[in-house]
Amino acid sequence: MKKYKAAKGAQFDDKRAQIYGKHLEKIQRQYGFLQPALVLEDAKYEDSPLFEYFEWTNRKAANSWRLHQARMLMNHIITVKVIDGKPTEARAFYNVTIQQEEDEEPKRVYISFDRAFKHPNLAGQVVRKALAELIAWKTRYATYRKIREQFADVIGAIEKVKK
Repeated sequence: MKKYKAAKGAQFDDKRAQIYGKHLEKIQRQYGFLQPALVLEDAKYEDSPLFEYFEWTNRKAANSWRLHQARMLMNHIITVKVIDGKPTEARAFYNVTIQQEEDEEPKRVYISFDRAFKHPNLAGQVVRKALAELIAWKTRYATYRKIREQFADVIGAIEKVKK
């Protein structure tokens, strides 16, 4: 049996990932592929293991969707800076964790690149996330020999940075 587990940041645990993964495979066998609309159609039925994953209260779902849109907006704005005489594009806002008061719960916020790099803790978070994204890329494609061969230098550089 194929083993599934929850990716970092998932809204479910490894046990649920196993259930969801098996069910998604079942949908894929039925249609030959997966699409969000097919998954949602299956999840509409209370006997589907995917039913519990979705918010079915329209008011809550609408607000959640708008929050998702706001995150996507902040994630997809870039800024253009001139570095060494060349225009260079970079994300304008980065997701970091802050804690303003000692007794306050840490919260996830977005902050501009310039502001993040004025604070060592926030800059460290941005750098650690960049490394995590490189490692995730390497892990995602590790099973593909052709990619490993074509990107051997990149994979080697990621390995060097990891240490």
